[in-house]
Amino acid sequence: GERSTDLLEHLFESYLTVTDKNFTSYVQQLRTDYDTGREDITVEQLLRRGETHYQILQERGEWKAKTSEQEEIIALKAQIETIKTRPNSHQSQGGRDTTQ
Repeated sequence: GERSTDLLEHLFESYLTVTDKNFTSYVQQLRTDYDTGREDITVEQLLRRGETHYQILQERGEWKAKTSEQEEIIALKAQIETIKTRPNSHQSQGGRDTTQ
């Protein structure tokens, strides 16, 4: 009854706090299917599916893998740091641009 529905809702909410985007997308799809009546799911089934999906992601090496956007941000940050630490040939020691 009411108690298992509350537990199921709390489990969905807990799973959606996981920091793995692939996992949370999977859980969100399960929740949408449940909410729209496409699929009836119990707490035990959700626990089992969550564990199975986690294991699959682990086996594939995809658990908490960075997205392409995150990889690009990391690369851009590295480029910025390289530029910041490189001596600027266009500035004198006084910090003024000498190319003008």
